Amino acid sequence: MKNNKSAKYLVVFILGLSLLYYLFPFFSSHIIVIHEFDYRPDELVINKDDKILWINYDVEPHDIISGNPSMRENIFNSKLLGPGLRFIFDFNEPGEYVYHCSIHPTMTAKFIVKP
Repeated sequence: MKNNKSAKYLVVFILGLSLLYYLFPFFSSHIIVIHEFDYRPDELVINKDDKILWINYDVEPHDIISGNPSMRENIFNSKLLGPGLRFIFDFNEPGEYVYHCSIHPTMTAKFIVKP
């Protein structure tokens, strides 16, 4: 039963990503998917002025909070994202950024913004 449910979520995930590419042709930056209590990919290299779009394809709510769980950086912070909701942020400062989910502090990831 669990495999059938996982297969359904995978189909919805793939259809959702496909739809994004058709609806947002101008969106030439990066997508991070939240799925099974994980940010995917969990490491990313982007260019200055790129955008990142996070989409919650999990069954639980999550957020995207800059910094590590013990120290927030207040550079970017999403609201709580329920299933299917998204958050977009433009990055115009080079550097290395870590982020986490405040509800599930073991969910962490990072990206590097190149000049």
